[in-house]
Amino acid sequence: GVFSERITELLNFEYSHRFFVDLTPALNDVFMDADGDLFREWRTLLVGGHGAGAKAYFALDVTDSDNFDEAHADDIALWEFTDADDSYPTDSNGNPLRDNNTVNGDGSINQDGTQKRDLQATPQPVKDLGYSFSVPTLAMSNVVTNGEHEWVAMFGNGFNSTAGIAKLFLLFVDRGVDGTWCHPDMQHNVVLNGAMPTECVDVTDPLNPWSRQDFVKIDTGFGVAGGYPNGLGTPRGIDADGNGTLDYAYAGDTFGNVFRFDMTSSNYADWSVTRIFVAEYTDVNSVVTPQQVTTQPVVTSHPTEAEGYMVIFGTGSYVTVPDGSSTDIQSIYGLWDRPGAGEISRDKLVQQVYTNEVDVDYGNVRTLSANPVDYSVTGGKKGWHIDLNPVAAGDTEGIDPPEFPGERANRNIQIRGGLAFVNSIVPRGEDSCINVAGGFALTFCPGTGGSACFGGNGVFDLNGDGDFSEKDNVDKDAFGLNGRAAAGLRFENAVPTDSSFIGDKRITQLSDKSINIVGTNTNRGLNTGRLSWKQLDAVD
Repeated sequence: GVFSERITELLNFEYSHRFFVDLTPALNDVFMDADGDLFREWRTLLVGGHGAGAKAYFALDVTDSDNFDEAHADDIALWEFTDADDSYPTDSNGNPLRDNNTVNGDGSINQDGTQKRDLQATPQPVKDLGYSFSVPTLAMSNVVTNGEHEWVAMFGNGFNSTAGIAKLFLLFVDRGVDGTWCHPDMQHNVVLNGAMPTECVDVTDPLNPWSRQDFVKIDTGFGVAGGYPNGLGTPRGIDADGNGTLDYAYAGDTFGNVFRFDMTSSNYADWSVTRIFVAEYTDVNSVVTPQQVTTQPVVTSHPTEAEGYMVIFGTGSYVTVPDGSSTDIQSIYGLWDRPGAGEISRDKLVQQVYTNEVDVDYGNVRTLSANPVDYSVTGGKKGWHIDLNPVAAGDTEGIDPPEFPGERANRNIQIRGGLAFVNSIVPRGEDSCINVAGGFALTFCPGTGGSACFGGNGVFDLNGDGDFSEKDNVDKDAFGLNGRAAAGLRFENAVPTDSSFIGDKRITQLSDKSINIVGTNTNRGLNTGRLSWKQLDAVD
């Protein structure tokens, strides 16, 4: 529908850009019933979303490239899940909840049986699915049906849902192939006319019309506040016991809440959510500002403790128009989370500090503190944080205002060779006629947030000689000695995208269409993934 409705607008001489299908797709091999014949087989599944183009996700069977033509379109397109398929939330009596998360009373359904709508200028049905900015995760769940684990597509509900509540969606990938998505919230049909929706009756259990459930929504309980809707960002899934199933997920919302979702049970009715942290910044005047968590966290093993994980994420949004000039201070966090542990407070985190330097050889760079993080029982620390208000060289107390207010590290975080990398975005000033002000390539130690793991040879190959030595250090003395490793490189007047690695080279495309390539000291880590392969030919 999104193409047919908008494609003709491209012919308009006064065309203003409209979004279509802008989300990075997810791809995985899944064991599913792709054709509805009740038999499962391995298929290569692609699940994509419309991003800002629509509130919708879709699934394609891309197993056989020979079928990539119009004649096989019906075989490739498996399902679409939109806000129209997302039944609106109801109370125990079947009354729909309004967008302010309160029951609208006995009159919540119109006399003609239609659903009440929200209070926007153009009223919309109250739904949980927002614009599909959350990249899906395709994983095997702990739910077992007919002796086989079911696969799910997991994603956050995204932004600007009409319900405005942060929720995690998990779609059973082969239950939507018949074109119908069933969910218990559809019970409002029973309240209306006493008849159950026949398309959602489980034929194996006809006495329980709600025993068929095609997708699960885990409600965080955090909805509209201050007139603004909440929404859940991209989750990170974890297989805690190594058996190949999705056990936990971590994600944050636009109000700064960070959650752990527990999907360890084989009964999805027992899946639950726990808030583990609230991201917020308190300035010198004691004004507290929530920090949006919109990007996918990175979850890795703890550097010293056997139990729990390090949950690493940056804050800040770069989606709405006001985001382009927001000067709110954002941060990077590393939390030590253990299932069953309580919520972590910011005072249990050790602070690390970036320092802006102007190096005679390498220009605008940053160095990073190396404060120790005591994770022992007596130390009681639960992680670290870096506030993105770097001090100027010599200003160790952070008295000066930040040089780049509003900087946010909301590109993908990468861990490679024992080091973490992330690109930050510096928004333009409100009085600037330049659209962008650039950003930084930042690095830090995943376990402490500091620079202690850098070693003596630095991280970035600043002089481009293919080696890592004191020559790559910054702030050296007159003899070229006693320098410090650079922990941040400036992108001038161009916004960085997500970066990729080719070998030890970190590749970044910038908004001015240029490509930045810098060597990194990351070959010291353990080799992971497929190291080599060989094609075997069949012999008759």
